[in-house]
Amino acid sequence: MKKLKIIPLILLWVIFFVACTKDDDITELNDKIDELENAIDTLGYSKYKDSLNHIIKLKELEYRQFVDSLRRADSITVRNSGNLPFSYNVLVFDGSNTSVGNGEHSSGERVAAFSGDVTVTIAQFGVTQTQTSSDGIFHFENVGRGIIIGSISAEGYSTVEFSTETLIRPTEELIDDEDYMVYVVNSSLGHSFAIFSLTGENSSVLGGRAFVETDLTNAVPELAPEGTRFLAYINVDDEGFKERYVYNQNKQLFTDNIISFGYSPALHSTLDAAGDYSFTLPASPSGLPIRLEYSDFIANQVAYVEDNGDLTERTVSAVYGPSHSASTVPSTTLTPSVSFSAGGGASATVQVSGTGSVTAINLVNGGQNFQGVPRVIISSPATAGGVRATATATVSDGVVTAITLTNGGSGYISTPSVTITEGDGASAVVSALYPNDFDSGNNTGGGVGSVHVTSAGVFWNTAPVTPFVFFNGVLEGSAANIPDVTVAMNAQGNIRSITVNSPGYGYTSTPSVTFSAGSGALGQVTSVDGTGSITGVNLTNTGQYYAAVAQINVNSTGGTGAQLSVQINNAANNFGLMNLQVQNGGSGYTVGDVITFTTALNAAASAFAVWEGMSVESYQITSSYGGSDADLYINTPLIVFSEPDYDGTNARRATGTAIISNGRLAGINITDHGRGYYSAPSISLLSGDGASGQPVFDEMKISGFNITNQGAGYLQAPDLLIVDHSNAGSGAEATANLTDGRVTSITLSSAGSGYINVGDVEVVILDPGMTYDQVNKTLKSNPAEAEVEVTDGVITAINIISGGDNYKAANVMIESTKGSGFLGAVTSVGGRITGVTVTSGGVGYVNGNNPGSAQSFSGTSYHTSLSGITRILDINYGTGKIR
Repeated sequence: MKKLKIIPLILLWVIFFVACTKDDDITELNDKIDELENAIDTLGYSKYKDSLNHIIKLKELEYRQFVDSLRRADSITVRNSGNLPFSYNVLVFDGSNTSVGNGEHSSGERVAAFSGDVTVTIAQFGVTQTQTSSDGIFHFENVGRGIIIGSISAEGYSTVEFSTETLIRPTEELIDDEDYMVYVVNSSLGHSFAIFSLTGENSSVLGGRAFVETDLTNAVPELAPEGTRFLAYINVDDEGFKERYVYNQNKQLFTDNIISFGYSPALHSTLDAAGDYSFTLPASPSGLPIRLEYSDFIANQVAYVEDNGDLTERTVSAVYGPSHSASTVPSTTLTPSVSFSAGGGASATVQVSGTGSVTAINLVNGGQNFQGVPRVIISSPATAGGVRATATATVSDGVVTAITLTNGGSGYISTPSVTITEGDGASAVVSALYPNDFDSGNNTGGGVGSVHVTSAGVFWNTAPVTPFVFFNGVLEGSAANIPDVTVAMNAQGNIRSITVNSPGYGYTSTPSVTFSAGSGALGQVTSVDGTGSITGVNLTNTGQYYAAVAQINVNSTGGTGAQLSVQINNAANNFGLMNLQVQNGGSGYTVGDVITFTTALNAAASAFAVWEGMSVESYQITSSYGGSDADLYINTPLIVFSEPDYDGTNARRATGTAIISNGRLAGINITDHGRGYYSAPSISLLSGDGASGQPVFDEMKISGFNITNQGAGYLQAPDLLIVDHSNAGSGAEATANLTDGRVTSITLSSAGSGYINVGDVEVVILDPGMTYDQVNKTLKSNPAEAEVEVTDGVITAINIISGGDNYKAANVMIESTKGSGFLGAVTSVGGRITGVTVTSGGVGYVNGNNPGSAQSFSGTSYHTSLSGITRILDINYGTGKIR
């Protein structure tokens, strides 16, 4: 620990006096350096003298730069009690057989022993350290602050050169970063590098052939000159490469202190006499980016030039390469052209039989709930100008029993649909329940259906007493009233049952049930005589709902023997007490003693009410009909309210009738508001449904053809297509018949079905060189195309470019202002011309430039090499730039 304390003090001293060199002269600086040397000798740290001597030898500018870096690094290190100097670790792995960047393994887990040695060399301040190992793990000590230059090599592998800086300028974020501070405190850093095999199964092969157009007077390109050089190297500027092999591999260390890196060697390939090149490239399983460079070269180019109606050859110098745009190729018009003749020009139209009318409608299902006679709707014909069929229905007991066709219509190409309806789509909802307004006098909704006793209680005096029953709930409207009930008691004073005589109305929710045999009455002694005998009493509170009084007591601490009597006011609505009298005054009482009354209730009774619910007050129409003419109501639908929530004796479903105006629902007449609804019921409009019918129609078919043009020159009968542009009919087939190369008749082999509009049906005769677009239903020209090869005025070959369509047989024709005598035989397969056999090449023909237009350089600047994979990349230098 003593050593760790002393070293930072010495370094701080170095930093201090070095920082002053900008103002102090060199003499003073040397004195302080001598003083520092003595201090180092005294403390026994002689190993730092070499570094000090190195500092002294630096030029002033270098000296200041070094000290600036030293100050920055040491300030961090000293602050965090770090160790000096640094150690540097290098991890090397074989990128040729490792899928880098997949996140499945750490860099250490990807290390595999190399078959040979790997050498890592680092250099700093003129000091070089070299280590050799086969496991790819290297550790260097005593690395100073500053730039490290390094290289990694192994036999048969690419060499990587790199530079890194052990000084990282700190930021607030870095100082707060735990990983960074661990790096600073430990004074250790390192990096992971991949090297790639240059040979063997983990490398890749890229090869191909290079062409150039140096002779435009022939039909084939030439080979690029032998000896043309190509260059390939690992493209370390590729962002994906840097992410996989640098940033991702070193993400747990520090990548921002890697200054530069690159791989060698750059690989060269030279075109051989066959125009071929080949690279054996470093590769990786995840793809290694390779940059390709191509040599320019100069060559003479021969081309035809048209002059005064003749073609002459021109030889010029041209430069070829990826950075040179191609010059214009001289145009020529005197060259021979090829065409193929096989006849054409025939046309025809169709003849159609059948009416396309509905002949009958078979009833499939009679349906149910029809309120009257429904309408029968038959869908319109699909073709323009067709007439819709009509029919009527017969109904018995809400069921359709028959459908009568009144008009068969015309123009039907397929079975129409049949809809049987008397209107549909209207809807309504209940918008409010009573008691929104019980003052209307309807006396509807919100009553008590029954009362269930849950505890019988005990009501007695000398005989069973019938208690009062109270319903505690919210009543709406001035016309609302409470239920009338009868309580039945047994001999023991228990409640046996409660009968609802009248349910009342106006409750908005279930009321609670309570019982009372009297409560609230109080009295007071108003006068006494000398012995304390009561001579006067007063009833201070009459109380209410007394069915009987069991006992009268005077609350006194000394009085005894008083006897009082009281009566129940049966004439009053609240059944309070009256006529409190003294029967015996007793003794020991005082004025003000309180008189209490014990009622007939010894044990509490309980019960609950069953709420009957409310009634329908109003509704709202949400849709008057379905929206289409077929949904308009021709009969009044049945209005159906859902059942009440309460299912007791007094519950009933609401009823109403629909009001229809112009086929639409205009309103609902509520004939009974119902009773027993706890929430708004649903409203259904019931019209007949479920009835269906199946129409039968007279289908139209192709019956024949009218030939409008016989055409000419057909070598074989052309194919026919019968196309219905309305997409209605299908299935018709026919064949053409030839006489002397003309279409003289058409034989119908299948009439098809569904054809209704003659104007929509087209007879397509597929002439040679024509094709039919089934999607757009149009004829398109697709003739066969070919090029002529001419050698010394003789046509030596006809090269097919495109075979065209529908050539069952064809003749080849040459058009040229120069030359004559060509003869050839055409072969075709599946309607496409596959070749021309030259039987006579003729004489005097002149070929034109081939290619006839400029061709730019065609290659690729980048390639991705995969371990063990061979790729072929041909290169075309094109027609070049005329110099």
